[in-house]
Amino acid sequence: MWNSQRFFCADDTLPKDDIDELFEKLLPVEPPPALIQHILTSVSKLPLPTSLQEEKKEEKKKAFTDDLVVSGCAERSPAA
Repeated sequence: MWNSQRFFCADDTLPKDDIDELFEKLLPVEPPPALIQHILTSVSKLPLPTSLQEEKKEEKKKAFTDDLVVSGCAERSPAA
């Protein structure tokens, strides 16, 4: 079940008026679970922002370099 929370401004020092009371009576609007799932699935298929794509490329390069260094060390270490 989808949970929703009501947000309020804790430091609001103005007295409540009729509009505030009406808004407090409103029920939160929640989309059906199928629509939420459709949106999440669609968003997950979007390409990464360019900045994140660059970070991923750098991580892959570093991981590849680290693998080479580890592999090279294992080949050079004396056999026991």
